[in-house]
Amino acid sequence: MIKGKGWLGEVEGLRGLASLWVFAFHVGIACGTAFPIISSGGRGVDLFILISGFIMVHQFLQREDVEPWNDTATFWRFWIRRFFRIAPLYYPLLILSLLFHRVSDGARDAIVLHFPSPMMARHSNPSTFNFLSHLTFIFGALPHFASATPLPDWSIGLEVQFYFVFPFLMLFILKFGHRKTIFAVSAVPMTAALLVPIYFGSFTMPAFLPLRMYLFGMGMLIAAKMHSATGRIWPLLIVLPIAAHFTIPGVNVKLAVAQIFLALFLYLVTTNNGPNCERFVVPIRRFLSGEILQKLGLLSYSLYLMHLLVVIPLSALLLKHSRFSMLSAITRFLISFSVDCCVVLPLAMLLYTFLEKPGVRFGKRLVDRLLPRGERIPAAVQHT
Repeated sequence: MIKGKGWLGEVEGLRGLASLWVFAFHVGIACGTAFPIISSGGRGVDLFILISGFIMVHQFLQREDVEPWNDTATFWRFWIRRFFRIAPLYYPLLILSLLFHRVSDGARDAIVLHFPSPMMARHSNPSTFNFLSHLTFIFGALPHFASATPLPDWSIGLEVQFYFVFPFLMLFILKFGHRKTIFAVSAVPMTAALLVPIYFGSFTMPAFLPLRMYLFGMGMLIAAKMHSATGRIWPLLIVLPIAAHFTIPGVNVKLAVAQIFLALFLYLVTTNNGPNCERFVVPIRRFLSGEILQKLGLLSYSLYLMHLLVVIPLSALLLKHSRFSMLSAITRFLISFSVDCCVVLPLAMLLYTFLEKPGVRFGKRLVDRLLPRGERIPAAVQHT
């Protein structure tokens, strides 16, 4: 892989697909439908996790000459940039979701009356401690608060935990290599899950980093392989989810197989695997690099974080019309998905333009001011 290549269109397209997958999944639940692939939308979050691990290593290998991890300032540059990647959008939506939690909870109750679902039955927790735990991002380690707002933010807490430990992981990688490090940091949480099953099994969603560290690690390995920074990785991409099935609560055979497939697919579309394989992969890369998926990729964080604030109330409104619940499953889904898209996509664009993008720019300017480097990173690499 050419070291100067900064952003990968196929990865951006995969982020767009992942956000659309999760969005359609939640629309289906809210209108009482379950279709193949769409009803497995939780795997879209797994794809996000793989991509996150991939991007962090990819960007490190782009920046390693000007931001070495053996320099303490690199830690702070990384943490500041990632904080402003997440917080400027997350905090306003967190406050909004808790201020209007009764609207969301009431809408969930209305949906459950027609289409019972454990995901719709949960209510938000408006307590001060819950708010503070989310404000400080510690909620992912607290089972009672890990999924206690109207937002799908359990995965945001998971992401922030990964950001915190990532610089330390890179120090271990520099010393021991990618494969040994990822194997070790995956095996330790799996062992802990066996030793403390009550705690690890108390999470309704896998919001605690040790529950998904192996998945972040698999993404990291794929990026390292793409840059020819490590040896053969496909055995680990298969073994780690299988090991998770026997150790991590909630990882069943179906989930492990899906995670293996997603990891091998990401490996396939990002890594040069020879001319025979490339003939098959090139059309996939072109599809993923198409304009629509690229735009969805840009909006993926905004779309993912805010879509439930729209999908749940709109679904409850549709159910007020008695004829809607009597329609066929496919008709309900198509109506709900179309109505939700008309609201969610424009809102995601506004949030990206006026909150997310300015927040990222501010974080970069702050880093340049507080921790200036002697050499600037090429513009192609600065996309985060």
